[in-house]
Amino acid sequence: MTNRKDCPDSDEEQSSVPQVVPVVELSPPDPPVVEKPVPEPVDKFRISMAFTAKWEGGFVHDPVDLGGRTNLGVTQSTYDTYRRQKGLAPRDVKHLNKIEAEAVYKVLFWDPARCERCVLPLAMAYFDTCVNFGVNGGVRFLQAALGVKADGRWGEVSEAAFMAGNNKQTAIKMCEGRIAYRHQRVREN
Repeated sequence: MTNRKDCPDSDEEQSSVPQVVPVVELSPPDPPVVEKPVPEPVDKFRISMAFTAKWEGGFVHDPVDLGGRTNLGVTQSTYDTYRRQKGLAPRDVKHLNKIEAEAVYKVLFWDPARCERCVLPLAMAYFDTCVNFGVNGGVRFLQAALGVKADGRWGEVSEAAFMAGNNKQTAIKMCEGRIAYRHQRVREN
Protein backbone atom coordinates (compact mmCIF):
# COMPACT_ATOMS: atom_id res chain seq x y z
CA MET A 1 0.00 0.00 0.00
CA THR A 2 1.35 3.33 -0.86
CA ASN A 3 1.50 6.24 1.39
CA ARG A 4 -0.45 9.14 0.06
CA LYS A 5 2.58 11.35 0.47
CA ASP A 6 4.50 9.13 -1.86
CA CYS A 7 1.92 9.36 -4.60
CA PRO A 8 2.37 12.43 -6.76
CA ASP A 9 -1.17 12.23 -8.00
CA SER A 10 -2.70 12.59 -4.60
CA ASP A 11 -4.99 15.53 -3.85
CA GLU A 12 -2.82 16.53 -0.95
CA GLU A 13 0.23 16.85 -3.18
CA GLN A 14 -1.55 18.98 -5.72
CA SER A 15 -2.96 21.30 -3.13
CA SER A 16 0.49 22.14 -1.85
CA VAL A 17 1.72 23.02 -5.33
CA PRO A 18 1.08 26.70 -6.00
CA GLN A 19 -1.35 27.31 -8.78
CA VAL A 20 -0.53 29.84 -11.46
CA VAL A 21 -3.52 32.02 -12.14
CA PRO A 22 -3.26 34.12 -15.28
CA VAL A 23 -3.63 37.85 -14.68
CA VAL A 24 -6.29 39.33 -16.90
CA GLU A 25 -6.37 43.08 -17.18
CA LEU A 26 -9.91 44.32 -17.24
CA SER A 27 -10.66 47.48 -19.09
CA PRO A 28 -12.84 49.95 -17.27
CA PRO A 29 -16.50 49.39 -17.92
CA ASP A 30 -18.16 51.41 -20.61
CA PRO A 31 -20.00 54.39 -19.21
CA PRO A 32 -23.71 53.80 -19.07
CA VAL A 33 -25.59 54.95 -22.11
CA VAL A 34 -27.73 57.85 -21.04
CA GLU A 35 -30.38 58.77 -23.50
CA LYS A 36 -31.33 62.39 -23.29
CA PRO A 37 -35.06 62.77 -23.09
CA VAL A 38 -36.67 64.30 -26.12
CA PRO A 39 -37.95 67.68 -24.98
CA GLU A 40 -41.66 68.17 -25.14
CA PRO A 41 -42.69 70.80 -27.64
CA VAL A 42 -43.33 74.09 -25.92
CA ASP A 43 -46.99 75.04 -26.05
CA LYS A 44 -46.56 78.79 -26.40
CA PHE A 45 -50.31 79.34 -26.53
CA ARG A 46 -50.92 77.61 -23.17
CA ILE A 47 -48.03 79.49 -21.54
CA SER A 48 -49.24 82.82 -22.95
CA MET A 49 -52.85 82.04 -22.07
CA ALA A 50 -51.88 81.24 -18.47
CA PHE A 51 -50.09 84.59 -18.24
CA THR A 52 -53.02 86.58 -19.63
CA ALA A 53 -55.57 84.62 -17.57
CA LYS A 54 -53.86 85.80 -14.36
CA TRP A 55 -55.20 89.28 -15.04
CA GLU A 56 -58.62 88.30 -16.38
CA GLY A 57 -61.06 87.43 -13.60
CA GLY A 58 -64.55 86.01 -13.56
CA PHE A 59 -67.81 87.70 -14.49
CA VAL A 60 -67.83 91.50 -14.22
CA HIS A 61 -70.53 94.00 -15.10
CA ASP A 62 -69.02 97.35 -14.18
CA PRO A 63 -71.04 100.24 -15.66
CA VAL A 64 -67.89 102.41 -15.69
CA ASP A 65 -65.94 99.83 -17.74
CA LEU A 66 -66.37 100.53 -21.45
CA GLY A 67 -66.07 96.80 -22.18
CA GLY A 68 -69.44 96.12 -20.60
CA ARG A 69 -70.38 92.62 -19.47
CA THR A 70 -67.18 90.57 -19.33
CA ASN A 71 -66.34 87.05 -18.19
CA LEU A 72 -62.81 85.63 -17.99
CA GLY A 73 -61.65 88.72 -19.88
CA VAL A 74 -64.02 88.10 -22.80
CA THR A 75 -66.53 90.87 -23.48
CA GLN A 76 -70.09 90.10 -24.57
CA SER A 77 -69.33 91.63 -27.97
CA THR A 78 -66.23 89.43 -28.46
CA TYR A 79 -68.17 86.35 -27.33
CA ASP A 80 -70.95 87.15 -29.80
CA THR A 81 -68.38 87.44 -32.62
CA TYR A 82 -66.82 84.08 -31.71
CA ARG A 83 -70.16 82.27 -31.52
CA ARG A 84 -71.31 83.80 -34.80
CA GLN A 85 -68.08 82.67 -36.53
CA LYS A 86 -68.65 79.15 -35.19
CA GLY A 87 -72.28 79.11 -36.35
CA LEU A 88 -73.53 78.99 -32.76
CA ALA A 89 -76.49 80.82 -31.26
CA PRO A 90 -75.75 83.91 -29.15
CA ARG A 91 -75.37 83.26 -25.45
CA ASP A 92 -74.85 85.39 -22.36
CA VAL A 93 -71.12 85.79 -21.65
CA LYS A 94 -71.93 85.01 -18.01
CA HIS A 95 -72.19 81.33 -19.06
CA LEU A 96 -68.74 81.26 -20.68
CA ASN A 97 -66.48 78.58 -19.17
CA LYS A 98 -62.67 78.37 -19.17
CA ILE A 99 -62.48 75.85 -22.03
CA GLU A 100 -64.61 77.97 -24.34
CA ALA A 101 -62.79 81.14 -23.21
CA GLU A 102 -59.48 79.59 -24.30
CA ALA A 103 -61.04 78.77 -27.67
CA VAL A 104 -62.20 82.39 -28.01
CA TYR A 105 -58.70 83.66 -27.24
CA LYS A 106 -57.10 81.22 -29.68
CA VAL A 107 -59.51 81.83 -32.56
CA LEU A 108 -59.93 85.61 -32.25
CA PHE A 109 -56.51 86.71 -30.98
CA TRP A 110 -53.70 84.12 -31.06
CA ASP A 111 -54.27 82.75 -34.56
CA PRO A 112 -55.07 86.01 -36.42
CA ALA A 113 -52.06 87.74 -34.80
CA ARG A 114 -49.84 84.76 -35.71
CA CYS A 115 -48.40 84.73 -32.19
CA GLU A 116 -47.02 81.20 -32.70
CA ARG A 117 -44.21 82.72 -34.80
CA CYS A 118 -42.89 84.62 -31.79
CA VAL A 119 -40.35 83.27 -29.34
CA LEU A 120 -41.18 83.28 -25.65
CA PRO A 121 -41.53 85.77 -23.97
CA LEU A 122 -42.42 87.87 -27.03
CA ALA A 123 -45.35 85.54 -27.73
CA MET A 124 -46.71 86.29 -24.25
CA ALA A 125 -46.31 90.06 -24.53
CA TYR A 126 -47.72 90.21 -28.06
CA PHE A 127 -50.70 87.96 -27.28
CA ASP A 128 -51.56 89.87 -24.11
CA THR A 129 -51.31 93.13 -26.05
CA CYS A 130 -53.66 91.78 -28.74
CA VAL A 131 -56.15 90.75 -26.04
CA ASN A 132 -56.05 94.20 -24.43
CA PHE A 133 -55.86 96.37 -27.56
CA GLY A 134 -57.27 94.14 -30.31
CA VAL A 135 -55.17 92.37 -32.93
CA ASN A 136 -54.62 95.57 -34.92
CA GLY A 137 -53.54 97.38 -31.76
CA GLY A 138 -51.20 94.51 -30.92
CA VAL A 139 -49.64 94.74 -34.38
CA ARG A 140 -49.10 98.49 -33.88
CA PHE A 141 -47.39 97.97 -30.52
CA LEU A 142 -45.21 95.24 -32.05
CA GLN A 143 -44.28 97.46 -34.98
CA ALA A 144 -43.35 100.31 -32.61
CA ALA A 145 -41.20 97.93 -30.55
CA LEU A 146 -39.49 96.79 -33.75
CA GLY A 147 -38.78 100.40 -34.73
CA VAL A 148 -40.92 100.48 -37.87
CA LYS A 149 -43.96 102.56 -38.79
CA ALA A 150 -46.77 101.54 -36.44
CA ASP A 151 -49.62 101.60 -38.95
CA GLY A 152 -51.14 98.18 -38.24
CA ARG A 153 -50.32 96.94 -41.75
CA TRP A 154 -47.89 94.04 -41.85
CA GLY A 155 -45.73 94.33 -44.94
CA GLU A 156 -42.19 93.53 -46.04
CA VAL A 157 -40.59 96.16 -43.78
CA SER A 158 -42.44 94.88 -40.70
CA GLU A 159 -41.63 91.29 -41.61
CA ALA A 160 -37.90 92.01 -42.04
CA ALA A 161 -37.81 93.86 -38.71
CA PHE A 162 -39.66 90.98 -37.05
CA MET A 163 -37.24 88.39 -38.42
CA ALA A 164 -34.34 90.39 -36.95
CA GLY A 165 -36.10 91.30 -33.70
CA ASN A 166 -38.02 88.19 -32.66
CA ASN A 167 -36.51 88.21 -29.17
CA LYS A 168 -36.81 89.12 -25.51
CA GLN A 169 -35.65 92.71 -26.10
CA THR A 170 -38.63 93.32 -28.38
CA ALA A 171 -40.94 91.90 -25.70
CA ILE A 172 -39.48 94.36 -23.19
CA LYS A 173 -39.91 97.25 -25.65
CA MET A 174 -43.56 96.22 -26.19
CA CYS A 175 -44.20 96.27 -22.45
CA GLU A 176 -42.47 99.65 -22.12
CA GLY A 177 -44.64 100.95 -24.96
CA ARG A 178 -47.77 99.77 -23.18
CA ILE A 179 -46.70 101.44 -19.94
CA ALA A 180 -45.99 104.71 -21.77
CA TYR A 181 -49.40 104.47 -23.47
CA ARG A 182 -51.18 103.97 -20.12
CA HIS A 183 -49.34 106.92 -18.57
CA GLN A 184 -50.35 109.08 -21.53
CA ARG A 185 -53.99 108.00 -21.18
CA VAL A 186 -53.98 108.86 -17.48
CA ARG A 187 -52.54 112.33 -18.24
CA GLU A 188 -55.28 112.87 -20.84
CA ASN A 189 -58.06 112.01 -18.41
